[in-house]
Amino acid sequence: MVNDKCCCLICLTSVAIAKKGNLERHFLALHKYKTDYPPNSELRKHKVRDLETHLTNQQSIFKKPRLKSQAVTTTSFKCDESTDISDTAQLLVFVRMVFKDFTYKEELLGMISLKERTRGVDIFKAFKNLLNDLKVPLFKLVSITTDGAAAMIGCRIGFIALCQNEDEFPAFLSYHCIIHQQVLASKRLNTKEMALLFPKLTISVARYKKEF
Repeated sequence: MVNDKCCCLICLTSVAIAKKGNLERHFLALHKYKTDYPPNSELRKHKVRDLETHLTNQQSIFKKPRLKSQAVTTTSFKCDESTDISDTAQLLVFVRMVFKDFTYKEELLGMISLKERTRGVDIFKAFKNLLNDLKVPLFKLVSITTDGAAAMIGCRIGFIALCQNEDEFPAFLSYHCIIHQQVLASKRLNTKEMALLFPKLTISVARYKKEF
């Protein structure tokens, strides 16, 4: 039985109605096993065991990703909204998973087109629908990282605020992406002054290490 339906071990097709007559009709019409594998013979029993093992091995291929996801202890998300060349807002959602053996993996969870508006509530709805479609467990969430846009970090109707006020979301930490902070800082800094300051700082650090 596979998903409450009878599955033929030979051709791996399912029979809609699990009745003896339907199963016999399928077997006799499509498979000629009476002569090669006589009923109640050891050869037939051995063949059935081989077919069952083959089916189990095939099913295990699809079970491995699910078992791997169950081994995740914590998850964190990184959301970034930008506009593509067709002037359509795209929401990119990345996920970082930490496993029981303290290894981690980061993947692109999904890309969502925001074709109408890009308010905090629009981003929140698109993000939540993505998690529901992919059946991502929210109770393992520990943090969400975004840029500094008002739609993301607005104190009342921003994306982060809406997530924190939603009952399905656990208490989590929110971060401002360090790369976005670096870009904002670089726009305000005087590069000539920084070029003169960095060598002085390097010399000061080197002297400090020598003294101690």
